[in-house]
Amino acid sequence: MALPQPKDPSTDLSPGPIGYAFSNDGRFVAEASGSDRVGVWNANNGQLIHSFPMPRWASCVAFSPDDKLLAAGSAYQGYTGRRGDSSPGPNKQGWLQVWEVSAGRTVFPSEYFPINVWGVAFSPDGKLLAAGLGDYLAGGAQSGTVRIWDTVTWQVVHNLRGHSGCVWAVAFSPCGKRLASAGGHRIEGTGEVKIWDMTTGQEVWTLPGTKGPVYGVAFSPDGRHLATGSALGAVMIWDGTALAETPERNAHNDYRKMVQDDASPLLREAYALIQDGPTIVEKALRRDATEIQRLIQQLGSPKFEERQDADERLQAIGEPAWWLLRKAATANPDPQTRRQAERIAGLIGARVFKQVLRFEPGKSGRLACNRVAFVPNARRALTAGGTLSLYDLGKDREVYGILDDGSGDRLALAVSKDGRYFLTSHRGDGVVRLGEVVTGKEIRRFEGHTADVHVVALSPDERQAVSGGDDRTLRLWHVKTGKERRRIVSSTGNIKCAAFAPDGQHVLSGHYAEGSDNLIVFWDVESGKEVRRFAGHTRDVTAVVFLPDGQRFLSASLDGTLRLWSVPTGTELLRLEHRGGVHDAAVSPDGRQVLSAGFGDKTIRLWDLVNGSELCHFEGHWAAVLGVAFAPDGSQALSASADGTARLWRLPKQETRAQDAFRAR
Repeated sequence: MALPQPKDPSTDLSPGPIGYAFSNDGRFVAEASGSDRVGVWNANNGQLIHSFPMPRWASCVAFSPDDKLLAAGSAYQGYTGRRGDSSPGPNKQGWLQVWEVSAGRTVFPSEYFPINVWGVAFSPDGKLLAAGLGDYLAGGAQSGTVRIWDTVTWQVVHNLRGHSGCVWAVAFSPCGKRLASAGGHRIEGTGEVKIWDMTTGQEVWTLPGTKGPVYGVAFSPDGRHLATGSALGAVMIWDGTALAETPERNAHNDYRKMVQDDASPLLREAYALIQDGPTIVEKALRRDATEIQRLIQQLGSPKFEERQDADERLQAIGEPAWWLLRKAATANPDPQTRRQAERIAGLIGARVFKQVLRFEPGKSGRLACNRVAFVPNARRALTAGGTLSLYDLGKDREVYGILDDGSGDRLALAVSKDGRYFLTSHRGDGVVRLGEVVTGKEIRRFEGHTADVHVVALSPDERQAVSGGDDRTLRLWHVKTGKERRRIVSSTGNIKCAAFAPDGQHVLSGHYAEGSDNLIVFWDVESGKEVRRFAGHTRDVTAVVFLPDGQRFLSASLDGTLRLWSVPTGTELLRLEHRGGVHDAAVSPDGRQVLSAGFGDKTIRLWDLVNGSELCHFEGHWAAVLGVAFAPDGSQALSASADGTARLWRLPKQETRAQDAFRAR
């Protein structure tokens, strides 16, 4: 059976097939025709068996594992290929449809997208369907997204965000636990492949970018290799056993430089998770750390060609080189190498560490979003402000949004470690409320404060809660009964923030108001007595956070500084400058990093607490950032802002096995 030659979907706009898919038994072949039909043919004699209609021209097809279902995506017509031809219009739509092949009937209600559907794939057990979305000329509301459905209920399971351009192809690993997505931006000429965990919806790894979009991706039957094909004609085989990239075929273009064995560390972490091979991974990481260090040193070469070569290859390596570039930017003895390392690290960071999701809690007309928290053990976020909102980060949808009930917007928020309960306070009534995360319903009230309550926090065993505010009192409560256990009256001003020590026997409070000296006070919970004062901030103390060791804590202030303190001695250990004031701060689970919420400059900044350097910063909010939070695994961050939005950000991977291997040289 002779089939027409498939065309390039991003450049060839003439009628003709875009892609094919064979049934798993090899009896049939489906054709994405590039027109408003999807054809199913007998692979032996070429006879047309079915012709399914599509609302737009068919761009991709896939059979389910049992061959009973056929999924197809479509893209819109009417592109001229000009850069400006990217505005929404009646023909610029994508669709996803699924049919029962034998009966020829639709089993999945046709779903419309404002942008194209370029790739579809069923999981090996047939329980999931993935679709890659994107607008190849410009970004879009869902550009760079992979959407996953449950094929029984047809409910969205995950929205995987992170690609900077179109997602051109998707493929499940044979075990079904991973998904590979291939993408890229036609105008910018960039490409990338991402590996996702199908249980959590989290990104596991990003393969280094190529000089052109990646249009195809496929796992080998044993799951040990991944093949990718780029717009520049390079087919690459990624070897999970040797953890090295092998240029199996490269006859299409002179593209050899980008596929040399030492060009990138590749799927190290992804294959480590798949194969549980930490020894192999660590050896490979040490080998690549040596090569990355060599390239960094080459940045200081007197020869322009060598500097340029090192620059290009480090950028191609991407995230795996980022930590060593950051280290070189602060510690390399050569000034030129330091400058170049900082520049390249900045370029990689801007490309890799960025906004993943933006949502407006309650769609409440831009009421301020004051605080935000991850819900442990779930891909959800809870926000407090004019609206109390629970948001499903995996499915990109709001579970509920409860507007202010008249008692004032919510100023404080704390979530229990099991993710079942939350504490909030409202402006104007001085009441602390205990609620149920799943429903948002109030369970209990803690009453006694006579002015606004700015902070609520749970003790490590979660039997007690502490609150503080403008009545200049810290109050300790029995969580089960709502009864006030102890009241501590402060003589050092209004209380803006507070935190329990890891031992549960002490509490820190941060103060503000004229005459308060902006002190931080360390209290004994049982006696209610002051143990120590920490002085130094010149404006409101807005956050205090203990590090995991309990011997140090971090404070943030509107004076634009974050300060690390020793609890036993009361001395300041480190000072970080975030210009414009800091309204909130959060410490990573391992205690090595800190996030700061910019009150004046509207940015979120990530800092290294080991050496005091700024690792990266995030821009996007157009008003003060009021709250920040780390994900439980430290891989992502949430921010809350006075602009009425909350945003999810991708962070550099914590210095785990990969960075430890880099440093063990």
